[in-house]
Amino acid sequence: MLWLDSILLMWVNRILLIGTVFSFFLAVVIFKKSSDRDWPFISFLIGIGFISTFFIVNYTTR
Repeated sequence: MLWLDSILLMWVNRILLIGTVFSFFLAVVIFKKSSDRDWPFISFLIGIGFISTFFIVNYTTR
């Protein structure tokens, strides 16, 4: 059962990392294209949420 947990955590970490990068990329793209300045901020907050979750998952499993 332990190996299953480690595999799951590895995938969770990857998904969080990809989500973080994607949300920042999305923020940049939306910021370039739109005149509405609220969306990049929301995407930026989502990115910060992903990063904090990523670090919490990492440090609680060690």
